[in-house]
Amino acid sequence: MAVYTIQSGDTLTAIAARYGVSIADIMGANPSISDPNLIYAGDNLTIPVAGNETPPPTGGTTGGTTGGTTPSGGVANDMQQPPGTFSDTISEADLKKMLDGYGGVTESDFRRILDEINSGQRSLANLTYWMEWRNSDSNPNPYTPPNEVDDLTGRVWDEAEWWEVGGELYAVFFVPGTNPPVPYLWHVQDEDALIRIFGEGGWSPEFINRSLTPEQLDQVGGLIVGTSSDMPDVEGNQDPYEVWAEVWATESITRPELQDPEVMAIYFEALIEGRDVTSSEFHATEWWRSKTDTERAWLTLLFDDPGTAAQLLEDNRIIMLSLFEQGGILNAPQNLIDTLSDLVTKGTLSMSEAQQQITGLADPSAGIAILPEVAAALAGGTPGSAGLDTNVAKETRVRELVDKWLGPQFGAWSDSQVAEWASKLRRTPDGEDELVALLSQQRLAIFPEYEDASLTYEDIAGPWRTQAGQLWGETPDETDPFFIDLIRLNDSTKATELLRREGLKRDNSTVKNWFHSTLNDSFGTLRRSV
Repeated sequence: MAVYTIQSGDTLTAIAARYGVSIADIMGANPSISDPNLIYAGDNLTIPVAGNETPPPTGGTTGGTTGGTTPSGGVANDMQQPPGTFSDTISEADLKKMLDGYGGVTESDFRRILDEINSGQRSLANLTYWMEWRNSDSNPNPYTPPNEVDDLTGRVWDEAEWWEVGGELYAVFFVPGTNPPVPYLWHVQDEDALIRIFGEGGWSPEFINRSLTPEQLDQVGGLIVGTSSDMPDVEGNQDPYEVWAEVWATESITRPELQDPEVMAIYFEALIEGRDVTSSEFHATEWWRSKTDTERAWLTLLFDDPGTAAQLLEDNRIIMLSLFEQGGILNAPQNLIDTLSDLVTKGTLSMSEAQQQITGLADPSAGIAILPEVAAALAGGTPGSAGLDTNVAKETRVRELVDKWLGPQFGAWSDSQVAEWASKLRRTPDGEDELVALLSQQRLAIFPEYEDASLTYEDIAGPWRTQAGQLWGETPDETDPFFIDLIRLNDSTKATELLRREGLKRDNSTVKNWFHSTLNDSFGTLRRSV
Protein backbone atom coordinates (compact mmCIF):
# COMPACT_ATOMS: atom_id res chain seq x y z
CA MET A 1 0.00 0.00 0.00
CA ALA A 2 1.02 3.61 -0.60
CA VAL A 3 -0.25 6.79 1.00
CA TYR A 4 -0.79 9.89 -1.11
CA THR A 5 -1.74 13.41 0.07
CA ILE A 6 -4.25 15.01 -2.28
CA GLN A 7 -3.00 18.22 -3.89
CA SER A 8 -5.04 21.15 -5.17
CA GLY A 9 -6.33 20.32 -8.69
CA ASP A 10 -6.01 16.56 -8.26
CA THR A 11 -8.69 14.13 -9.41
CA LEU A 12 -9.01 10.42 -8.79
CA THR A 13 -8.48 9.91 -12.49
CA ALA A 14 -5.11 11.65 -12.35
CA ILE A 15 -4.04 9.90 -9.16
CA ALA A 16 -5.06 6.50 -10.54
CA ALA A 17 -3.06 7.23 -13.70
CA ARG A 18 0.03 8.09 -11.67
CA TYR A 19 -0.07 4.80 -9.76
CA GLY A 20 -1.34 2.56 -12.54
CA VAL A 21 -4.45 1.47 -10.66
CA SER A 22 -8.16 1.92 -11.29
CA ILE A 23 -10.49 4.45 -9.69
CA ALA A 24 -12.51 1.53 -8.35
CA ASP A 25 -9.36 0.16 -6.65
CA ILE A 26 -8.74 3.50 -4.91
CA MET A 27 -12.36 3.80 -3.80
CA GLY A 28 -12.25 0.24 -2.49
CA ALA A 29 -9.19 1.07 -0.37
CA ASN A 30 -10.81 4.32 0.86
CA PRO A 31 -14.40 3.54 1.96
CA SER A 32 -14.94 7.16 3.05
CA ILE A 33 -15.09 8.22 -0.61
CA SER A 34 -18.67 7.81 -1.81
CA ASP A 35 -18.43 10.13 -4.80
CA PRO A 36 -15.33 9.84 -7.04
CA ASN A 37 -15.80 13.48 -8.04
CA LEU A 38 -15.58 14.80 -4.48
CA ILE A 39 -12.08 14.66 -3.02
CA TYR A 40 -10.37 17.35 -0.98
CA ALA A 41 -6.86 18.78 -0.97
CA GLY A 42 -4.94 17.77 2.18
CA ASP A 43 -6.72 14.43 2.67
CA ASN A 44 -4.63 11.24 2.58
CA LEU A 45 -5.49 8.41 0.20
CA THR A 46 -4.52 4.79 0.57
CA ILE A 47 -3.29 3.55 -2.79
CA PRO A 48 -3.55 -0.25 -3.27
CA VAL A 49 -0.09 -0.88 -4.76
CA ALA A 50 2.66 -3.23 -3.63
CA GLY A 51 5.94 -1.80 -2.34
CA ASN A 52 6.89 1.34 -0.44
CA GLU A 53 4.56 3.83 1.12
CA THR A 54 5.63 6.86 -0.93
CA PRO A 55 4.10 8.05 -4.18
CA PRO A 56 6.04 7.46 -7.41
CA PRO A 57 8.33 10.26 -8.56
CA THR A 58 6.86 12.94 -10.84
CA GLY A 59 9.41 12.28 -13.59
CA GLY A 60 9.95 9.12 -15.65
CA THR A 61 8.33 5.79 -14.81
CA THR A 62 8.73 3.33 -12.05
CA GLY A 63 9.47 -0.29 -12.69
CA GLY A 64 10.50 -3.34 -10.69
CA THR A 65 7.93 -5.07 -8.53
CA THR A 66 6.06 -1.99 -7.30
CA GLY A 67 3.46 -2.12 -10.04
CA GLY A 68 3.58 1.71 -10.39
CA THR A 69 4.01 1.74 -14.14
CA THR A 70 2.65 5.15 -15.12
CA PRO A 71 4.88 8.06 -16.12
CA SER A 72 4.89 11.61 -14.87
CA GLY A 73 2.11 14.10 -15.31
CA GLY A 74 -1.50 13.03 -15.34
CA VAL A 75 -4.31 15.55 -15.36
CA ALA A 76 -2.55 18.15 -13.22
CA ASN A 77 0.40 18.26 -15.59
CA ASP A 78 -1.83 18.27 -18.66
CA MET A 79 -3.72 21.30 -17.39
CA GLN A 80 -0.62 23.48 -17.69
CA GLN A 81 -0.22 22.83 -21.42
CA PRO A 82 -2.44 23.37 -24.44
CA PRO A 83 -4.20 20.25 -25.78
CA GLY A 84 -2.05 18.23 -28.15
CA THR A 85 1.24 19.02 -26.36
CA PHE A 86 1.19 16.53 -23.48
CA SER A 87 4.48 15.58 -21.85
CA ASP A 88 3.69 11.99 -20.81
CA THR A 89 5.89 9.16 -22.05
CA ILE A 90 5.68 5.43 -21.43
CA SER A 91 7.53 2.28 -22.47
CA GLU A 92 5.89 -0.58 -24.36
CA ALA A 93 6.21 -2.86 -21.34
CA ASP A 94 4.67 -0.34 -18.94
CA LEU A 95 1.81 0.48 -21.30
CA LYS A 96 1.09 -3.21 -21.86
CA LYS A 97 1.01 -3.81 -18.12
CA MET A 98 -1.30 -0.84 -17.61
CA LEU A 99 -3.71 -1.86 -20.37
CA ASP A 100 -3.67 -5.52 -19.34
CA GLY A 101 -5.06 -4.33 -16.02
CA TYR A 102 -8.15 -3.17 -17.92
CA GLY A 103 -8.53 -6.35 -19.97
CA GLY A 104 -6.14 -5.41 -22.76
CA VAL A 105 -6.66 -3.98 -26.23
CA THR A 106 -5.96 -5.15 -29.77
CA GLU A 107 -2.41 -4.97 -31.12
CA SER A 108 -3.32 -2.18 -33.56
CA ASP A 109 -4.96 -0.14 -30.79
CA PHE A 110 -1.94 -0.76 -28.56
CA ARG A 111 0.45 0.61 -31.20
CA ARG A 112 -1.77 3.61 -31.87
CA ILE A 113 -2.11 4.47 -28.17
CA LEU A 114 1.64 4.08 -27.60
CA ASP A 115 2.40 6.44 -30.47
CA GLU A 116 -0.22 8.99 -29.37
CA ILE A 117 1.15 9.16 -25.82
CA ASN A 118 4.83 9.32 -26.70
CA SER A 119 4.22 11.90 -29.45
CA GLY A 120 2.38 14.20 -27.04
CA GLN A 121 -1.02 13.79 -28.68
CA ARG A 122 -2.63 12.10 -25.68
CA SER A 123 -2.26 12.15 -21.93
CA LEU A 124 -2.25 9.12 -19.67
CA ALA A 125 -5.03 10.75 -17.66
CA ASN A 126 -7.22 10.72 -20.76
CA LEU A 127 -6.38 7.10 -21.48
CA THR A 128 -7.13 6.06 -17.91
CA TYR A 129 -10.44 7.92 -17.97
CA TRP A 130 -11.68 6.06 -21.01
CA MET A 131 -10.39 2.64 -19.90
CA GLU A 132 -12.14 3.14 -16.55
CA TRP A 133 -15.29 4.17 -18.33
CA ARG A 134 -15.16 1.15 -20.58
CA ASN A 135 -14.74 -1.36 -17.78
CA SER A 136 -16.43 -0.01 -14.67
CA ASP A 137 -20.10 -0.61 -13.92
CA SER A 138 -20.05 2.44 -11.67
CA ASN A 139 -19.41 4.74 -14.62
CA PRO A 140 -22.18 5.94 -16.97
CA ASN A 141 -23.24 3.64 -19.77
CA PRO A 142 -23.23 4.97 -23.33
CA TYR A 143 -26.29 7.05 -24.09
CA THR A 144 -29.29 5.16 -25.47
CA PRO A 145 -31.77 7.09 -27.62
CA PRO A 146 -35.13 7.55 -25.90
CA ASN A 147 -37.06 5.35 -28.31
CA GLU A 148 -34.84 2.43 -27.30
CA VAL A 149 -35.30 2.87 -23.55
CA ASP A 150 -37.88 0.44 -22.19
CA ASP A 151 -38.79 2.42 -19.10
CA LEU A 152 -38.87 5.84 -20.75
CA THR A 153 -41.29 8.15 -18.95
CA GLY A 154 -41.46 10.64 -21.81
CA ARG A 155 -38.87 13.01 -20.35
CA VAL A 156 -35.61 12.69 -22.22
CA TRP A 157 -33.86 14.64 -19.48
CA ASP A 158 -34.31 11.67 -17.15
CA GLU A 159 -31.55 10.09 -19.23
CA ALA A 160 -29.13 13.00 -18.73
CA GLU A 161 -26.12 13.21 -16.47
CA TRP A 162 -25.35 16.51 -14.77
CA TRP A 163 -21.78 17.75 -14.73
CA GLU A 164 -20.30 20.78 -13.08
CA VAL A 165 -17.48 22.17 -15.22
CA GLY A 166 -15.55 25.16 -13.93
CA GLY A 167 -18.46 26.12 -11.70
CA GLU A 168 -21.02 25.96 -14.56
CA LEU A 169 -23.77 23.35 -14.86
CA TYR A 170 -24.18 21.12 -17.93
CA ALA A 171 -26.68 18.45 -18.96
CA VAL A 172 -24.71 15.60 -20.53
CA PHE A 173 -25.63 12.90 -23.05
CA PHE A 174 -23.44 10.54 -25.05
CA VAL A 175 -23.08 10.12 -28.79
CA PRO A 176 -24.82 6.87 -29.79
CA GLY A 177 -22.55 4.08 -30.97
CA THR A 178 -19.27 5.66 -29.86
CA ASN A 179 -16.78 3.49 -28.00
CA PRO A 180 -15.52 4.92 -25.75
CA PRO A 181 -18.65 7.08 -25.45
CA VAL A 182 -18.25 10.70 -26.48
CA PRO A 183 -20.09 13.12 -24.14
CA TYR A 184 -21.85 16.17 -25.51
CA LEU A 185 -23.00 18.90 -23.16
CA TRP A 186 -25.78 21.50 -22.98
CA HIS A 187 -24.84 24.55 -20.90
CA VAL A 188 -27.59 25.32 -18.36
CA GLN A 189 -27.41 29.10 -18.24
CA ASP A 190 -30.12 30.03 -15.78
CA GLU A 191 -32.59 28.79 -13.19
CA ASP A 192 -35.48 29.01 -15.64
CA ALA A 193 -34.02 26.09 -17.59
CA LEU A 194 -33.81 23.99 -14.40
CA ILE A 195 -37.40 24.87 -13.57
CA ARG A 196 -38.46 23.76 -17.05
CA ILE A 197 -36.76 20.41 -16.52
CA PHE A 198 -37.29 19.67 -12.83
CA GLY A 199 -40.18 21.94 -11.87
CA GLU A 200 -40.18 24.62 -9.22
CA GLY A 201 -37.82 23.58 -6.42
CA GLY A 202 -37.12 20.21 -8.07
CA TRP A 203 -33.41 20.74 -8.72
CA SER A 204 -30.80 19.77 -6.16
CA PRO A 205 -26.98 20.01 -6.30
CA GLU A 206 -27.02 16.36 -5.23
CA PHE A 207 -27.97 15.51 -8.82
CA ILE A 208 -24.48 16.48 -10.02
CA ASN A 209 -22.66 13.34 -11.21
CA ARG A 210 -19.22 14.78 -11.91
CA SER A 211 -17.19 17.91 -11.15
CA LEU A 212 -14.49 18.75 -13.70
CA THR A 213 -12.26 21.62 -14.64
CA PRO A 214 -12.47 22.91 -18.24
CA GLU A 215 -9.08 21.33 -18.89
CA GLN A 216 -10.31 17.95 -17.66
CA LEU A 217 -13.37 18.27 -19.91
CA ASP A 218 -11.03 18.76 -22.87
CA GLN A 219 -9.11 15.65 -21.88
CA VAL A 220 -12.17 13.41 -21.77
CA GLY A 221 -13.32 14.72 -25.14
CA GLY A 222 -16.39 16.59 -23.95
CA LEU A 223 -18.11 18.67 -26.62
CA ILE A 224 -20.28 21.66 -25.66
CA VAL A 225 -23.00 21.75 -28.34
CA GLY A 226 -25.58 24.23 -27.10
CA THR A 227 -27.15 26.19 -24.29
CA SER A 228 -30.29 25.82 -22.24
CA SER A 229 -32.17 27.86 -24.84
CA ASP A 230 -31.41 25.13 -27.41
CA MET A 231 -32.54 22.27 -25.15
CA PRO A 232 -35.30 19.92 -26.37
CA ASP A 233 -38.83 20.25 -25.05
CA VAL A 234 -38.78 18.46 -21.71
CA GLU A 235 -42.33 17.20 -22.10
CA GLY A 236 -41.66 15.60 -25.46
CA ASN A 237 -39.66 12.59 -26.52
CA GLN A 238 -37.24 14.37 -28.84
CA ASP A 239 -33.85 12.74 -28.99
CA PRO A 240 -31.27 15.29 -27.73
CA TYR A 241 -28.82 13.80 -30.21
CA GLU A 242 -31.21 14.89 -32.99
CA VAL A 243 -31.33 18.38 -31.48
CA TRP A 244 -27.55 18.44 -31.47
CA ALA A 245 -27.59 17.39 -35.12
CA GLU A 246 -29.83 20.38 -35.89
CA VAL A 247 -27.44 22.70 -34.05
CA TRP A 248 -24.56 21.08 -35.93
CA ALA A 249 -26.35 21.63 -39.26
CA THR A 250 -26.88 25.31 -38.45
CA GLU A 251 -23.24 25.70 -37.43
CA SER A 252 -22.12 24.03 -40.66
CA ILE A 253 -23.52 26.95 -42.70
CA THR A 254 -20.51 29.01 -41.68
CA ARG A 255 -18.30 25.99 -41.06
CA PRO A 256 -18.83 23.89 -44.19
CA GLU A 257 -16.05 21.50 -43.22
CA LEU A 258 -18.45 20.04 -40.65
CA GLN A 259 -20.39 18.49 -43.55
CA ASP A 260 -17.39 16.53 -44.82
CA PRO A 261 -17.01 12.93 -43.50
CA GLU A 262 -13.21 12.99 -43.77
CA VAL A 263 -12.93 16.20 -41.76
CA MET A 264 -15.47 15.00 -39.21
CA ALA A 265 -13.51 11.79 -38.70
CA ILE A 266 -10.47 13.91 -37.79
CA TYR A 267 -12.54 16.06 -35.43
CA PHE A 268 -13.99 13.07 -33.60
CA GLU A 269 -10.66 11.29 -33.37
CA ALA A 270 -9.15 14.37 -31.75
CA LEU A 271 -12.23 14.76 -29.55
CA ILE A 272 -11.94 11.26 -28.16
CA GLU A 273 -8.20 11.70 -27.64
CA GLY A 274 -8.71 14.94 -25.74
CA ARG A 275 -6.81 17.22 -28.13
CA ASP A 276 -7.34 19.83 -30.83
CA VAL A 277 -7.22 19.18 -34.55
CA THR A 278 -3.93 20.45 -35.96
CA SER A 279 -3.83 22.68 -39.02
CA SER A 280 -1.62 20.15 -40.81
CA GLU A 281 -4.28 17.45 -40.37
CA PHE A 282 -6.96 19.79 -41.64
CA HIS A 283 -4.94 20.95 -44.65
CA ALA A 284 -4.15 17.37 -45.64
CA THR A 285 -7.82 16.57 -46.32
CA GLU A 286 -9.19 16.34 -49.82
CA TRP A 287 -11.91 18.75 -48.74
CA TRP A 288 -9.35 21.48 -47.99
CA ARG A 289 -7.42 20.89 -51.20
CA SER A 290 -10.61 21.33 -53.22
CA LYS A 291 -11.31 24.84 -51.86
CA THR A 292 -10.64 28.16 -53.57
CA ASP A 293 -8.18 30.69 -52.15
CA THR A 294 -11.07 32.84 -50.90
CA GLU A 295 -12.69 29.91 -49.13
CA ARG A 296 -9.34 28.88 -47.61
CA ALA A 297 -8.77 32.42 -46.33
CA TRP A 298 -12.07 32.30 -44.43
CA LEU A 299 -11.43 28.81 -43.07
CA THR A 300 -7.94 29.74 -41.95
CA LEU A 301 -9.30 32.79 -40.12
CA LEU A 302 -12.03 30.66 -38.53
CA PHE A 303 -9.46 28.07 -37.48
CA ASP A 304 -6.79 30.47 -36.18
CA ASP A 305 -8.84 33.38 -34.85
CA PRO A 306 -12.48 32.44 -34.15
CA GLY A 307 -13.17 35.79 -32.47
CA THR A 308 -12.20 37.85 -35.50
CA ALA A 309 -14.06 35.39 -37.74
CA ALA A 310 -17.23 35.83 -35.68
CA GLN A 311 -16.92 39.62 -35.92
CA LEU A 312 -16.44 39.42 -39.70
CA LEU A 313 -19.53 37.27 -39.94
CA GLU A 314 -21.58 39.77 -37.95
CA ASP A 315 -20.23 42.71 -40.00
CA ASN A 316 -21.22 40.97 -43.24
CA ARG A 317 -24.72 40.35 -41.92
CA ILE A 318 -25.14 44.07 -41.24
CA ILE A 319 -23.88 44.85 -44.76
CA MET A 320 -26.26 42.26 -46.22
CA LEU A 321 -29.25 43.79 -44.40
CA SER A 322 -28.36 47.15 -45.99
CA LEU A 323 -28.11 45.53 -49.43
CA PHE A 324 -31.56 44.00 -49.02
CA GLU A 325 -33.01 47.42 -48.14
CA GLN A 326 -31.21 49.07 -51.06
CA GLY A 327 -32.57 46.32 -53.30
CA GLY A 328 -36.11 47.16 -52.21
CA ILE A 329 -36.72 44.28 -49.76
CA LEU A 330 -37.63 45.57 -46.32
CA ASN A 331 -38.95 42.43 -44.67
CA ALA A 332 -36.20 39.94 -45.52
CA PRO A 333 -36.32 37.13 -42.90
CA GLN A 334 -33.24 36.86 -40.71
CA ASN A 335 -32.39 33.37 -41.93
CA LEU A 336 -32.32 34.67 -45.52
CA ILE A 337 -30.00 37.53 -44.53
CA ASP A 338 -27.80 35.09 -42.60
CA THR A 339 -27.65 32.60 -45.46
CA LEU A 340 -26.52 35.13 -48.06
CA SER A 341 -24.03 36.83 -45.73
CA ASP A 342 -22.62 33.45 -44.70
CA LEU A 343 -22.16 32.44 -48.34
CA VAL A 344 -20.23 35.67 -48.92
CA THR A 345 -18.19 35.30 -45.73
CA LYS A 346 -17.03 31.77 -46.47
CA GLY A 347 -16.17 32.68 -50.07
CA THR A 348 -18.89 30.79 -51.92
CA LEU A 349 -20.30 34.04 -53.33
CA SER A 350 -18.79 37.42 -54.06
CA MET A 351 -20.60 40.51 -52.80
CA SER A 352 -21.71 41.38 -56.35
CA GLU A 353 -23.10 37.86 -56.81
CA ALA A 354 -25.02 38.27 -53.55
CA GLN A 355 -26.48 41.53 -54.90
CA GLN A 356 -27.61 39.64 -58.00
CA GLN A 357 -29.41 37.15 -55.80
CA ILE A 358 -31.17 40.02 -54.02
CA THR A 359 -32.19 41.49 -57.40
CA GLY A 360 -33.63 38.12 -58.39
CA LEU A 361 -35.57 37.91 -55.12
CA ALA A 362 -36.90 41.46 -55.46
CA ASP A 363 -38.01 40.87 -59.05
CA PRO A 364 -38.68 37.21 -59.96
CA SER A 365 -39.35 38.33 -63.55
CA ALA A 366 -35.69 39.41 -63.89
CA GLY A 367 -34.78 35.83 -64.81
CA ILE A 368 -31.96 35.48 -62.27
CA ALA A 369 -31.48 31.91 -61.03
CA ILE A 370 -31.85 31.70 -57.26
CA LEU A 371 -29.33 29.43 -55.53
CA PRO A 372 -30.81 26.36 -53.77
CA GLU A 373 -29.37 27.52 -50.42
CA VAL A 374 -31.09 30.88 -50.83
CA ALA A 375 -34.39 29.38 -51.99
CA ALA A 376 -34.33 27.00 -49.03
CA ALA A 377 -34.04 29.94 -46.66
CA LEU A 378 -37.35 31.32 -47.93
CA ALA A 379 -40.75 30.20 -46.71
CA GLY A 380 -41.83 27.41 -49.04
CA GLY A 381 -38.44 27.40 -50.80
CA THR A 382 -39.40 29.76 -53.66
CA PRO A 383 -39.43 33.56 -53.97
CA GLY A 384 -43.07 33.58 -55.04
CA SER A 385 -44.25 31.99 -51.79
CA ALA A 386 -41.89 33.83 -49.48
CA GLY A 387 -44.09 36.93 -49.05
CA LEU A 388 -41.15 39.29 -49.49
CA ASP A 389 -42.15 42.94 -49.27
CA THR A 390 -40.29 44.30 -52.30
CA ASN A 391 -40.17 47.56 -54.27
CA VAL A 392 -41.14 45.64 -57.39
CA ALA A 393 -44.25 44.23 -55.71
CA LYS A 394 -45.35 47.65 -54.45
CA GLU A 395 -44.62 49.30 -57.80
CA THR A 396 -46.78 46.69 -59.47
CA ARG A 397 -49.55 47.44 -56.99
CA VAL A 398 -49.31 51.21 -57.64
CA ARG A 399 -49.58 50.68 -61.41
CA GLU A 400 -52.57 48.38 -60.92
CA LEU A 401 -54.41 51.04 -58.87
CA VAL A 402 -53.53 53.90 -61.25
CA ASP A 403 -54.73 51.92 -64.27
CA LYS A 404 -57.91 50.89 -62.46
CA TRP A 405 -58.83 54.45 -61.45
CA LEU A 406 -57.50 56.55 -64.34
CA GLY A 407 -57.25 54.18 -67.28
CA PRO A 408 -54.48 53.94 -69.90
CA GLN A 409 -54.94 57.48 -71.26
CA PHE A 410 -54.52 59.30 -67.94
CA GLY A 411 -52.75 56.61 -65.91
CA ALA A 412 -49.38 56.80 -67.69
CA TRP A 413 -47.45 57.79 -64.57
CA SER A 414 -43.69 58.28 -64.72
CA ASP A 415 -41.36 55.76 -63.08
CA SER A 416 -40.42 58.34 -60.46
CA GLN A 417 -44.08 58.87 -59.52
CA VAL A 418 -44.64 55.13 -59.23
CA ALA A 419 -41.48 54.65 -57.16
CA GLU A 420 -42.45 57.47 -54.80
CA TRP A 421 -45.84 55.95 -54.06
CA ALA A 422 -44.42 52.40 -53.90
CA SER A 423 -42.10 53.59 -51.15
CA LYS A 424 -45.03 55.16 -49.31
CA LEU A 425 -47.03 51.92 -49.59
CA ARG A 426 -44.12 49.99 -48.07
CA ARG A 427 -43.42 52.41 -45.26
CA THR A 428 -46.89 53.72 -44.35
CA PRO A 429 -49.70 51.44 -43.12
CA ASP A 430 -52.34 53.73 -44.66
CA GLY A 431 -50.32 54.38 -47.83
CA GLU A 432 -52.67 52.51 -50.15
CA ASP A 433 -55.74 54.29 -48.74
CA GLU A 434 -54.05 57.65 -49.34
CA LEU A 435 -53.26 56.67 -52.94
CA VAL A 436 -56.85 55.56 -53.59
CA ALA A 437 -58.20 58.84 -52.19
CA LEU A 438 -55.90 60.81 -54.52
CA LEU A 439 -56.84 58.73 -57.56
CA SER A 440 -60.54 59.09 -56.77
CA GLN A 441 -60.24 62.87 -56.85
CA GLN A 442 -58.27 62.76 -60.10
CA ARG A 443 -60.90 60.51 -61.70
CA LEU A 444 -63.63 62.98 -60.72
CA ALA A 445 -61.67 65.81 -62.33
CA ILE A 446 -61.20 63.86 -65.58
CA PHE A 447 -64.76 62.55 -65.82
CA PRO A 448 -66.99 64.98 -63.89
CA GLU A 449 -70.03 63.49 -65.67
CA TYR A 450 -69.81 60.62 -63.17
CA GLU A 451 -70.31 62.24 -59.78
CA ASP A 452 -70.06 59.09 -57.61
CA ALA A 453 -66.49 59.27 -56.22
CA SER A 454 -66.40 55.51 -55.60
CA LEU A 455 -66.63 54.78 -59.35
CA THR A 456 -63.28 53.92 -60.91
CA TYR A 457 -62.30 54.38 -64.55
CA GLU A 458 -62.88 50.64 -64.95
CA ASP A 459 -66.40 51.00 -63.56
CA ILE A 460 -67.42 53.76 -65.96
CA ALA A 461 -65.50 52.63 -69.07
CA GLY A 462 -66.69 49.04 -69.00
CA PRO A 463 -70.14 49.55 -70.53
CA TRP A 464 -68.82 51.80 -73.33
CA ARG A 465 -66.03 49.34 -74.09
CA THR A 466 -68.67 46.64 -74.55
CA GLN A 467 -70.92 48.84 -76.71
CA ALA A 468 -68.01 49.90 -78.91
CA GLY A 469 -66.91 46.31 -79.33
CA GLN A 470 -70.37 45.21 -80.41
CA LEU A 471 -70.84 48.02 -82.97
CA TRP A 472 -67.29 48.01 -84.35
CA GLY A 473 -66.58 44.27 -83.99
CA GLU A 474 -63.27 44.97 -82.32
CA THR A 475 -61.87 46.13 -78.99
CA PRO A 476 -61.49 49.91 -78.97
CA ASP A 477 -58.19 51.64 -78.35
CA GLU A 478 -58.74 53.28 -74.97
CA THR A 479 -55.85 55.70 -75.47
CA ASP A 480 -57.73 57.16 -78.46
CA PRO A 481 -59.27 60.59 -77.60
CA PHE A 482 -62.43 59.41 -79.43
CA PHE A 483 -62.99 56.74 -76.77
CA ILE A 484 -62.64 59.35 -74.02
CA ASP A 485 -65.26 61.51 -75.76
CA LEU A 486 -67.51 58.45 -75.96
CA ILE A 487 -67.25 57.92 -72.20
CA ARG A 488 -67.99 61.57 -71.49
CA LEU A 489 -71.25 61.42 -73.47
CA ASN A 490 -72.69 59.16 -70.78
CA ASP A 491 -75.65 58.58 -73.13
CA SER A 492 -76.18 55.24 -74.85
CA THR A 493 -78.27 56.58 -77.77
CA LYS A 494 -75.81 59.34 -78.56
CA ALA A 495 -72.91 56.93 -78.13
CA THR A 496 -74.43 54.56 -80.74
CA GLU A 497 -74.87 57.36 -83.23
CA LEU A 498 -71.31 58.62 -82.63
CA LEU A 499 -69.80 55.14 -82.99
CA ARG A 500 -71.57 54.50 -86.34
CA ARG A 501 -70.62 57.88 -87.76
CA GLU A 502 -66.98 57.50 -86.67
CA GLY A 503 -66.95 53.89 -87.89
CA LEU A 504 -67.90 54.96 -91.41
CA LYS A 505 -65.19 57.61 -91.36
CA ARG A 506 -62.64 54.98 -90.34
CA ASP A 507 -63.88 52.51 -92.93
CA ASN A 508 -64.79 50.02 -90.21
CA SER A 509 -66.03 46.88 -91.97
CA THR A 510 -68.61 46.01 -89.33
CA VAL A 511 -70.17 49.48 -89.48
CA LYS A 512 -70.05 49.45 -93.32
CA ASN A 513 -71.84 46.10 -93.45
CA TRP A 514 -74.45 47.43 -91.09
CA PHE A 515 -74.92 50.54 -93.21
CA HIS A 516 -75.29 48.58 -96.49
CA SER A 517 -77.68 46.15 -94.89
CA THR A 518 -79.75 48.98 -93.50
CA LEU A 519 -79.68 50.79 -96.88
CA ASN A 520 -80.77 47.67 -98.76
CA ASP A 521 -83.57 47.09 -96.33
CA SER A 522 -84.70 50.69 -96.81
CA PHE A 523 -84.70 50.46 -100.66
CA GLY A 524 -86.49 47.12 -100.52
CA THR A 525 -89.23 48.62 -98.44
CA LEU A 526 -89.46 51.58 -100.85
CA ARG A 527 -89.81 49.31 -103.96
CA ARG A 528 -92.51 47.25 -102.33
CA SER A 529 -94.46 50.36 -101.45
CA VAL A 530 -94.31 51.66 -105.05
